[in-house]
Amino acid sequence: MSAVVAGPWLLHLMTDEQHRLATERGVVEPGPGGFVHLSTPAQVSIPANLLFADEAELILAWFRETDLAPHVVWEEGDPPSPGMVFPHLYAALDLGAAQRTTLYRRNDADVFDEPPLPI
Repeated sequence: MSAVVAGPWLLHLMTDEQHRLATERGVVEPGPGGFVHLSTPAQVSIPANLLFADEAELILAWFRETDLAPHVVWEEGDPPSPGMVFPHLYAALDLGAAQRTTLYRRNDADVFDEPPLPI
């Protein structure tokens, strides 16, 4: 499934350890599905809360969508969210292309919510 989504930002979530390893390598390699998981700022809280329940804070790497094209495909997530597609990068993610890296912390209600735009 492919779709056009407004907005220039795509984000990649990482723990401190994942970020350290990616920084050493310079890239995030595709996972078992052959892609790197990405999210928009409006979506990023979904995987953060589902997949990183034990983490108090994460690291967000911010990329411009145009810098990652044409390898981004918009597809259903796992588990699917009705009517929502997520960006998947079918290539290694070059951390040098990140515009910013920011901390992503839980809010006062102990959940991750939509992060503020960095720039």
